[in-house]
Amino acid sequence: MKINELQPESTFDEIKARLLSKQGPQIIKIKGRRSYLWQLLLIDETGTIALTLWGVNAADEFRIGQVLKVTDGWCKVFGDIKQISKGKAGNIEVVADDPVLPRSLPV
Repeated sequence: MKINELQPESTFDEIKARLLSKQGPQIIKIKGRRSYLWQLLLIDETGTIALTLWGVNAADEFRIGQVLKVTDGWCKVFGDIKQISKGKAGNIEVVADDPVLPRSLPV
């Protein structure tokens, strides 16, 4: 599946995209408990999307420029921004480079 095919409030089997940037962890409170939030920006040949990860070390293993494969994830809109997550049953792994995937945002 490509980024432009993702529909809010739906699941997806697999998406492969390049990691352009990552921010975090941001400390937020949910129901009185401290949680750690990461926002990663992914790109494929059809567009960009935010990948949300939870946990203090959730994004430590991922490096800018790597190609990530997210499986069994979901897509939603939060604050007018379409984003994806792996959910509880999903997985994220680093895969071989794909020269088709852009290395930067279009100018």
